[in-house]
Amino acid sequence: MDLLIFKTTWGMQGSRAEVLARIADAGYDGVELNPPRTKPEATALRKLLDKHKLHLVTIGPCPTMADTTDLLAWSARLNALKVSVHCGRDSFTWDEGCRYFEAALEAAVRLKVQAAHETHRTRILFTPWTTAAYLKRFPELRICADLSHWVTVCERLLDDRADDLELAIGRSIQTHARVGHEEGAQVSDPRAPEWANQVAVHMGWWKRIAAAHRARGEKVMTATIEWGPPNYMTTLPYTRQPVANLEDVCTWMKDKLRAELS
Repeated sequence: MDLLIFKTTWGMQGSRAEVLARIADAGYDGVELNPPRTKPEATALRKLLDKHKLHLVTIGPCPTMADTTDLLAWSARLNALKVSVHCGRDSFTWDEGCRYFEAALEAAVRLKVQAAHETHRTRILFTPWTTAAYLKRFPELRICADLSHWVTVCERLLDDRADDLELAIGRSIQTHARVGHEEGAQVSDPRAPEWANQVAVHMGWWKRIAAAHRARGEKVMTATIEWGPPNYMTTLPYTRQPVANLEDVCTWMKDKLRAELS
């Protein structure tokens, strides 16, 4: 199985052409970004992706079904490998969530895109148990596993949610490789020894996702290095100086992921 590692453009400075060139030069297999919504911009992006031989995963906020359809349609136009969907709102009732997923799953089939609904704070799939309930209700539902959010929401390393985790791991088709901790969705620096346990736990989950891919006979696994700038990254008071270099952290995480999962 091939491991394709993507880099988010989140927090990167410069034009799109400059950002994509840096991502390619850094050894990533692809890029994850919110797609443009005009034909000229989409054509220009596709040319840049082809120039640098980068795969594409798209992502976007989708609080409504109209937002979801728009994201999926532009992703299809760009021939995105997968789509990370920030699905709905955490305030949705069960019935509202079911109506959302019924429509979203139909739209993904109609538009012929692989939609991965993200386990994300503020979204429908914001807890392990909520996600498990929807996965049981919709066997065709697939997710983008950003388990750092669950760690933060639950304020623990999910040691008591084994069944929910197992179900989510088996349905994950996209992974966001960021390490969270019990009080936040991103540790200050994953290279620091004080975060060794959190890094090991997350890496264990990602290894299980890779094993599930192999068991299903998947030829490719996709994972995005999605570490964020301030305020996701911790800063010093008054100066707001980041406590670590974002690109160095991303490069370290990319190399560690490739070494552990390939």
